[in-house]
Amino acid sequence: MLDHFFRSQHLIARLRGNPGVESLDAFAGHLVDCGYSRSQGARHLRAAAHLLHWLDGKHFLLTEIDAAAVIRFECHLARCRCSGFTGMHRDKLLRGIRAFMAFQ
Repeated sequence: MLDHFFRSQHLIARLRGNPGVESLDAFAGHLVDCGYSRSQGARHLRAAAHLLHWLDGKHFLLTEIDAAAVIRFECHLARCRCSGFTGMHRDKLLRGIRAFMAFQ
């Protein structure tokens, strides 16, 4: 389902290389079912991929995430230098994280 939101095969391959790719694919399907536009769905998926990348670096599982972990992720955003995840507007990124967490 990632190819519904992204045209770049390189980007799709990079996203599929992230931990939690099964959750990302399921979330993409959910976004399609809910009628999200390509641009908004892509932003939400990039936000979810960034969260999954950060969780992996902290050795957390997605099932272990709670409100405190989301707050720590928000703090991370202020100094984020994660390769491939810079440049997203913080509010839009957090909107995508909230949508992803609600889906979980």
